[in-house]
Amino acid sequence: MAIRQQARVRFRLSNGQECVVDEHGIARVPGIRDAPQLNLEEELANVPQVQLESVGVAGKGVVQILLRGDLEKLVSNRAVTPADEHDD
Repeated sequence: MAIRQQARVRFRLSNGQECVVDEHGIARVPGIRDAPQLNLEEELANVPQVQLESVGVAGKGVVQILLRGDLEKLVSNRAVTPADEHDD
C-alpha cells in the first residue's frame, strides 16, 4: 500500500518506538542498531491508528491519521491491475 499510494506509513510499536514504512515498502525503526525482538507484522496488526504521509508529487506533504478500520478498508478495497498479477 505504501508503494501504491507513494506514502510513508508511521505507527507506534508496543515498546514505544516508531516504525516508518517508506514509499519503497521498506520498514525502519529509527534508533534500532541490533536485530529487534519484535515482529513488525504483529505490531502493525495491533495498532489502533497509523499516520499516512503522502510523498507523491500531487499530494506531497499531506498527512492523514487513519484508524484501524480505515486502514483495513484502504488496503482491502484496492483494484487489482495487470501489473499486480505478475512477478517482477
